[in-house]
Amino acid sequence: MAYEIRPVRPHEAAEWRDMRLEALQAHPTAFMDSYEEAVARPLSDLEARFAAPGPNVTLGVFAEGALMGTAGFFVDTQLKARHKGMMVGVYLRPALRGSGAADALIAALIAHARQHVEVLRAVVNPANVPARKLYFRHGFSTYGLEPRALRWDGVDHDDELIAIVF
Repeated sequence: MAYEIRPVRPHEAAEWRDMRLEALQAHPTAFMDSYEEAVARPLSDLEARFAAPGPNVTLGVFAEGALMGTAGFFVDTQLKARHKGMMVGVYLRPALRGSGAADALIAALIAHARQHVEVLRAVVNPANVPARKLYFRHGFSTYGLEPRALRWDGVDHDDELIAIVF
């Protein structure tokens, strides 16, 4: 299946939110956001985020006109940390897994980040082996572990802190 990677546009906010809610329900320990928090967030907040100029971006993977994956990037705002950015919210719908789309998405996000920051950070659940392999394949390495970073359904999960230094 052919796909295109580009920034998500404001008029695609509802489609993006639907996919995000799907991701949060299917993989609750892969994201810090909860389904309940995400469903309550006004669509206008997403539209504004996708319309905002600047280095922060939400990339989408589009196949046959449908949004099939996403990855976000934002630059730290504090003066002493503006040389760092964060990759967030990576998700690819099952129909595109194994197609190379995830590699293309991460490569596109890294290329974008490289233009704006010197350090790209991310967080991954150590039990999420496919995501870890994907990120490490693209040059991320571990710099720490946050114990009990996420609590879901009464169970604590650690976060592996990973980064690329450009």
